[in-house]
Amino acid sequence: MANKEIVLGRVMQICPELQVLPKDWGIDITANAEKRILFRKASTRERTFDHPTLGGLPPPWILKIVQNEYDKSWAPVYHNRKSGQSTTKDPRYMANNLAHHSNSAPRGLEIAAQTFQNTGFDLNKMQRAEISKENLRHKFEIVYAIDKGDGSLGGMNGGVFVVRIKGLSSRVFVEKRFKPDSISFAIEEIQMLRRVCHSSLTFYNAAFITPDLRDASVYVEFCDRGSLEDMIKEFSKRGNAFPTPSVPEAFVWHVFTGLCDGLAYLQGGESFYRNPNAKERSDWVPILHRDVKPDNVLLRSRHTVGSAKYFYCVLSDFGLACEDRDDRDPNVNQWQRTGAKLGTKTYWAPELLYENIPAANARGAADAWSRYPEPHRHTRYSDLWALGACIYNLCTPDPSTEGLSHINLASKPRNLSFDRYFELADSRVRDLRIPDQYSPQLRKAVRIATTWNVLVRPSPVKMIAIIEHLMEESNFTQQGKHEPLPEWATKVRDYLSKA
Repeated sequence: MANKEIVLGRVMQICPELQVLPKDWGIDITANAEKRILFRKASTRERTFDHPTLGGLPPPWILKIVQNEYDKSWAPVYHNRKSGQSTTKDPRYMANNLAHHSNSAPRGLEIAAQTFQNTGFDLNKMQRAEISKENLRHKFEIVYAIDKGDGSLGGMNGGVFVVRIKGLSSRVFVEKRFKPDSISFAIEEIQMLRRVCHSSLTFYNAAFITPDLRDASVYVEFCDRGSLEDMIKEFSKRGNAFPTPSVPEAFVWHVFTGLCDGLAYLQGGESFYRNPNAKERSDWVPILHRDVKPDNVLLRSRHTVGSAKYFYCVLSDFGLACEDRDDRDPNVNQWQRTGAKLGTKTYWAPELLYENIPAANARGAADAWSRYPEPHRHTRYSDLWALGACIYNLCTPDPSTEGLSHINLASKPRNLSFDRYFELADSRVRDLRIPDQYSPQLRKAVRIATTWNVLVRPSPVKMIAIIEHLMEESNFTQQGKHEPLPEWATKVRDYLSKA
């Protein structure tokens, strides 16, 4: 073979899956006549035939290099040891290989695996797996435990795990388990996840609820690039550097547009971005998320290998979401009816905050704090304000605020805990102005979304039209022509390489 390093370099340029290796990973070739490609991790000297993020190929397929008999150059091919077939197409997503696992995989997951390879796929046409009555856990294997079920990520969680289908290692999912005493909440959350179909909302793949209502799990897409909060913290760490790095404006527009359209979808059951004929569906029951915050915005790599576009931004965790119904509706959520507080206090909209410390009522001081100021509740408008605050923090990362630049941390009274302070209007920065380095149009969009007076603040459906107009005006409409994110801004969660 000619110079091995030159051959490896050329092979990596040709093969898409070799272009998306995590940091610290490279490739090598076996010394035998088969010349099979293997993956090696520099820091641990680990060597494997399984791609560290895409997983292994379905047997009997292998990835190898072959020599062109005319110009003697080397090129990568996928080779079927049994049939002798060779191809440049990834066999992980060939229909026959996906169908091979259909007996072990919950119905719909094999379709989901194929869908993510199809960039033009209409989510609204995506087949949704039925909510099974059979416990599906035996069909999966755990790759990584995010939360072992000790309540660290929520009292209703019976555990949160990264899992993959047994025998189909090319895709991982997140399984959220529910405790027996929270199955009634699980039913509502699972049914809600199953009916939403939008690229900026967490993607339902499968679920089960046992007939005795003692066990339940939901399986959603795995997002491999962490959260928006992780990114804000990475930029905040470098807040004292010179020059100070800032989040590219094109990426901010990308996040703002996608998530606002996601909220508009929850409101009207349609995608409204660049869809002038879209109208709110009369048969759609609106959904309130009620916990929009950077930690619930997850980032997922694009599965078009080599794509220069930004990561997908996905609003996740519908554990506190509910249908937006009138208080007189018998199906209205109990917390909405009573005005009971829930969600993340630092992202409550201004109308959900007290102007003054509430006076004790007949049931005591604690009860006075237990509900939002009358007549306010979570609404589509409060969800939008929370999104605007997320965008503001993305544009103003500050090491001194720990990602909470919209909070007046220095103004807290000494005799009041931070937990109580976050429930007061004085804890908020009232006019959220992002730095002047960003375009006037983006600055205007953030201020509109975070309008203090809820009666003036637009709904998500109206806001997406405003964003669309302002983004066009700012000339930030094509991602590929704008500044990429720094490599350190996100970290790949390559759980498959650890399995």
